[in-house]
Amino acid sequence: FPFLYPHQESGLERLFARQLAENPESDFANKLNALICALDTGISKITVKEEDISQLKFPENLPLEIKTKLLEDYRYRIRTVHDLFDQNGEKIGTEEFDITEESSGTRSMIPMAGLILEALEKGQVLIMDEFEKNLHPMITSYLIQLFHNELTNPSKAQLILATHDTTQLNEETFNRDQIWFTEKNGYGATELYRCSNINGLRINAPLDKWYMSGRLGATAIINDVDFIIAMQEEKEIV
Repeated sequence: FPFLYPHQESGLERLFARQLAENPESDFANKLNALICALDTGISKITVKEEDISQLKFPENLPLEIKTKLLEDYRYRIRTVHDLFDQNGEKIGTEEFDITEESSGTRSMIPMAGLILEALEKGQVLIMDEFEKNLHPMITSYLIQLFHNELTNPSKAQLILATHDTTQLNEETFNRDQIWFTEKNGYGATELYRCSNINGLRINAPLDKWYMSGRLGATAIINDVDFIIAMQEEKEIV
């Protein structure tokens, strides 16, 4: 599925908040904390706060089972803990923030990290669109490498991702037979082809540079003639 529309992020965020609240010492909770803290977020710990939702008002005709589910879904909220330091760099305490106070990139990491950990643990195939959303390229690369490393992926989980992040287009991250391009033909239909099937692609070619230059195809063709003309036309005064 696309990663991630806002409502999906919110739903997964609540799901993992509930898991953390119900079993804060679980293997999943420990690994999720360790992964988020490893990604240069400035977060030293993830905690969960139980919300006081007893005063929430619902429509009178709302079925009881839906009301019960909503109360359960929104019962817990993720909090992030950051270390505080004085002017000499000495730690002087911690500060807790609501997850909504974090950047969009940091907030996206939590549901993404949860999905990745579940896939790695269960040996699942994880499919993500716009994998690089709000993430620094180095973090994107690190998350991809988790699937290549036998220590972090002993169950042979697989990651299938779509991305526009050309910094990942290199043979240190992927083999050529793992890289596929999509390109629209003259009729608007999308064609799919594998990097290793491109003729004349020499060994050690800089794939990212060749791609951006158009030598590998699958790049956007921008025809702005009509736009430039429109921008220079004067509007008629009625």
